[in-house]
Amino acid sequence: IRAINSGVVIEGFTLRDYDVGVLLWNANSDATTYSFVVSGNHIVSNDSRGIHFTGVFTGVVRNNFIDDNYYYGIDFDKYTVKKGPEPVRIENNIISGTVNRGVRIDGEAWVSLSGNTIRNHEWGVEILGKSNVSIDGDTIEYNISEGIRIFLAQNPVSITNCVIRNNTYSGIASTTDSGHHIVSGNTITSNATG
Repeated sequence: IRAINSGVVIEGFTLRDYDVGVLLWNANSDATTYSFVVSGNHIVSNDSRGIHFTGVFTGVVRNNFIDDNYYYGIDFDKYTVKKGPEPVRIENNIISGTVNRGVRIDGEAWVSLSGNTIRNHEWGVEILGKSNVSIDGDTIEYNISEGIRIFLAQNPVSITNCVIRNNTYSGIASTTDSGHHIVSGNTITSNATG
């Protein structure tokens, strides 16, 4: 499904074997913000991304099964994503089984993750660029490299009340000093390093 300049509701679909399952594309040059809902879908086995954001958005990705999408389960585009007036909320999804990243947050995105299960990727969640990200109450497990990778990020990240376990290398890895990350109330176990 491709939604361009639209406050779309995408609910109850099975999206399989496309290049991208859901493309949310805000192509307006006037910084108009669209609010969307992506809820209750099976987004599986797509060749590139399960969900791809480009532009300025606010809205929610909730209660989806996002599995076996080749590169990314959910991807915020590096070059075009800008911060909207509220965070994009990613809530209560199962995001599993990509070759690359479960959730990649790049550009200038404002994203809140909560209540998701993110497993069996190379990196569970990767945070880059000027993004503002909070991760609260997620289970991030069985990833090949790190559960959460903060890489070249320019803003502090908040990671609270998560279960981060059984990741091959690190539960949380940060390659940059972007201020004071908040890491609090998490259960971090059975990773090669915390």
